[in-house]
Amino acid sequence: MMFISVDGGATKTVAVCYSEEGIIHGMGISGSGNYRTAGVEKAGKNIREAILRAVHRADVDESEITKFSIALAGVKDSNLKNELVSSIVDKERTSRVRVLNDGEAGFECRFPGMDGIVICPGTGMVSYGRKGNIFKRVSGWGWILGDEGGAFYIAKRALQETMKIYDGRSGIKSDIPDYVKDYFQINDLKEIVNKVYTNPPEIGSIASFASIVSKLAEKEDVLATLLMEESAAEAARCITSLRESMFGVEKVHFSGYGGLFRASNIYWDKIRKIVLDQHPDMIPSEPLYGYHAVIGSIYLMLKEENMDLKFDLDSEVKSIEEQIRRISEDERERYLLMH
Repeated sequence: MMFISVDGGATKTVAVCYSEEGIIHGMGISGSGNYRTAGVEKAGKNIREAILRAVHRADVDESEITKFSIALAGVKDSNLKNELVSSIVDKERTSRVRVLNDGEAGFECRFPGMDGIVICPGTGMVSYGRKGNIFKRVSGWGWILGDEGGAFYIAKRALQETMKIYDGRSGIKSDIPDYVKDYFQINDLKEIVNKVYTNPPEIGSIASFASIVSKLAEKEDVLATLLMEESAAEAARCITSLRESMFGVEKVHFSGYGGLFRASNIYWDKIRKIVLDQHPDMIPSEPLYGYHAVIGSIYLMLKEENMDLKFDLDSEVKSIEEQIRRISEDERERYLLMH
């Protein structure tokens, strides 16, 4: 038996083709699978493209796929679900597709079948806690209403502080303004308005600047360090809020997954310190990256098929890393920002 699992994020879609033993045979990556940021038609096209790449690299025919699981934001219970699924697979195969909530599926990539707290700092920010049958979300309100601590938030704050420096409203010295000009390919900082006030906004492109802020913080740039501390504090608040509302004084594991963890260690180090300073009995587990989220969908698929006893998290992580090395250089550069 062969399966396909997909994680459709705001900036990238990851699809994997795997066997009933959980062995990954092929991976495909494409653009945004989030219908809110890409639109239904484009999101469906990107998901379809990632699936075809995964099937091709697994050297199997799509007709051999027993079931599909697709983890998406905001689609599980929406009337767009059927429209999106129909754009991904042939009509006669739609009954084989299970649509998952991306947060619930992603949670399993850190604590499969376990209680715990997971933060997910990608382009945005959302966090989840699970205790028995209770599953709770904190944050994840989008780039206007919330997402504090996520990549877009960090980039937005860096741009705000950059314009304060440009105006002479800040007493902080930083290399961030120079990196802003280089990243956005502008000669004068006032030109930034033409880069950020677009319709629709280039959320993913702006958010990617957060990795530069993180690296500058590691080099002890004062402003970058302050911004990473601010963002880590926001992420830590998600964890402590879930701890206090769900677990009380019980010990609980916490971890995360998301692209921000790949930029540098500083973000996770600060989050962990803040949380443990407040709750020293909590148990941290090292975070994974955004492209590991699809592991949660693999676990849920195998569980549904009563095959989860064969699931081994460490083996799945290693398998994902091996597949990352096998995908095309273009996919790595365009969607994972690996150069």
